Amino acid sequence: MDPMIEESARALHDAERSRVPIAPLSERYPSLTPAQSYAIQSAWLDLLRKEGAQVVGHKIGLTSKAMQEQLRVNEPDYGFILDTMVVPSGSTLPRSAFLLPRIEPEIAFWLAEDLHGPGVTAEQVLAATQGVSAALELVDSRIENWRIKLVDTIADNASSARLIVSQQLVSPQELDLAAEGVELLCDGETVGSGTGAAVLGHPAIAAAWLANKLAEFGVSLLKGQVVLPGAMCASVSVASGKTYRAVYARLGEMSVSFEPRLGETVAEGTIGAWLKQEGETVEKDEALAEVITDKITAELPSPLAGRLVKILVQADETVEVGTDIALIEESAEVSTAPPAQAAPTVAAAAPAMQQVAVRAGDGARAPYAGGEAGQRISPLARRLADEHGIDLNQIAGTGIGGRIRKEDILAYVASRSTQPQPSTAAATIAPAPPSAAPPPPAAPAVSPPPAAPKAAPAPAVAGEDEELVTPSRMRLAIAEHMVRTKRTAPHATTFMEVDMTNIARWLEKNKEEFRRKNGNSISYVAFVMKATCEGLRQFPMANATWTADNMIILKKRINLGMAVATETGLVVPTIYDADQYTLAGLAKQVSTIAQKARTNKLTVQDMQGSTFSVNNTGTFGTMFSTPLINQPHAGILSMEAVVKRPMVMEDDSIAIRHMMFLSFTFDHRVLDGAGANGFLKAVRLKLQSYGTDIEVY
Repeated sequence: MDPMIEESARALHDAERSRVPIAPLSERYPSLTPAQSYAIQSAWLDLLRKEGAQVVGHKIGLTSKAMQEQLRVNEPDYGFILDTMVVPSGSTLPRSAFLLPRIEPEIAFWLAEDLHGPGVTAEQVLAATQGVSAALELVDSRIENWRIKLVDTIADNASSARLIVSQQLVSPQELDLAAEGVELLCDGETVGSGTGAAVLGHPAIAAAWLANKLAEFGVSLLKGQVVLPGAMCASVSVASGKTYRAVYARLGEMSVSFEPRLGETVAEGTIGAWLKQEGETVEKDEALAEVITDKITAELPSPLAGRLVKILVQADETVEVGTDIALIEESAEVSTAPPAQAAPTVAAAAPAMQQVAVRAGDGARAPYAGGEAGQRISPLARRLADEHGIDLNQIAGTGIGGRIRKEDILAYVASRSTQPQPSTAAATIAPAPPSAAPPPPAAPAVSPPPAAPKAAPAPAVAGEDEELVTPSRMRLAIAEHMVRTKRTAPHATTFMEVDMTNIARWLEKNKEEFRRKNGNSISYVAFVMKATCEGLRQFPMANATWTADNMIILKKRINLGMAVATETGLVVPTIYDADQYTLAGLAKQVSTIAQKARTNKLTVQDMQGSTFSVNNTGTFGTMFSTPLINQPHAGILSMEAVVKRPMVMEDDSIAIRHMMFLSFTFDHRVLDGAGANGFLKAVRLKLQSYGTDIEVY
């Protein structure tokens, strides 16, 4: 295979897995032709098939004249549809699974007969169709910021991402597909509308074009496959936390929702430092402030270019998400509003802002309801209230709309500790009826003595040879999390030794070539993560969570948290759907996310959603460790140093082998020793199953 074809397919594959876009192929290869781009698309399909994906249909893109004129082409392009892309109507998808997704309504053709080109007509398409249905196509580009030319979108599988389908089939003979209308709504508001005529005049004409085009490469449209002929109206950008619904004239309606951008636990943040001062000019996306949450420390970029008029929240102040923190006067060059009008830096329309702070209620969890209807409380405050056994009816919230905040709980705890506890009140006993014999006298009740006030801890004082250090907010967050995990879960740790010799030899031989070919390194970490995914598939209880109401939630996705040591502390960013990656893909993810962590570029999305953690303490040369569980996981795997040791082999010979210990700390509420050791053994067997010729792609 042409190295350019192979490398481009691999780059697109990795971009899809890592959700890190690549530069346009048209810029990297200025002479790239459409034929070469289709070869790249085919090579990418081969990679996906090796991972078990199956083709279930085909799609057409660039069917509108406007898009063809924009890309300076006079015909559509096409791509494949995989079984992994198809989801039913009503699904909720994670926005984090995509880069810059857009959504468009279409009419799907479900074939009852094969269509072999050339010479296929629109009439033949209709005759071969079992039924048509409403469909929403989610398109996404693995190319940076949709900077695409025709060769880019062809190679990128015609920008395919997901197909949301309706189960309601209608015979194409029963309606006029060209006249069939659709209205696209976002949270009930119309954002687009169109008819089937927008698709090359008639959707069946587009399907016929596809059958004839595929015939040039010896490919046919097959019975049972689905064909997407193209968009009925302009695509619409997808936003987190929104529901998109397509309402058709005759085909019914369908919908898809997207999870909110931020996790439900991110309820407030602290301004660590202002990087710009009042009166200073700021460029769009230039860092305004450092914001600290209980998950990350991140820079808050400006949503527009202009002048910082006023700082509303000072450094070290903690505010709820959605709070306006500053006012920016838009630059005259780009402003269409009066100069005096200022824009809040935390605005619903600014996606970059939402990575650090969003409006209260953006989380998936409904507001906590206490004894009174409508009572609201932040997740951090709720956790503190649960730990201290506080009746929320006794708390007056000082947050927006009366929301109970962390400070309210801490203030209540402090006031309660200084108040004497009332003695138990004696119960009133009604007199017995006159005819009844008097009961024997009861022993006098003794009330317990009032509880002694809980003394506040004395402030720490440094000795003559000591220095008192104020922990950073990140260190305080880590401390709180570590104490909570030890209080919450009964920890147990088990160990196993792994022979890493074959992997070590492969790395010694191929590491530099891998770096040259892929632009990033590969290490033992990728192999351990791949083996961890295998262990979690075999022992799903290790990929679970024990709930507060004594239930167990099994996680269907394997999202690995990867512990990364930074200058400011330990962070555990997430590799989503880690089991879907090849070894090379995992290596790319490890490299990308570690770089983001060490350069303070992690987003809130990077710091949530993990279902299991992997820790690499071996990089420090450790032999054994007992890591603490990252709540609310059921376990954490730690890989230790790989060292050469003499080992007794099966034939009683002694050989020098590359050995490594694995330690697995687990929540004993979820797992017993048998399950924990079974999981660890599965990881070990996977690592030891590699030969000297390892397939990493």
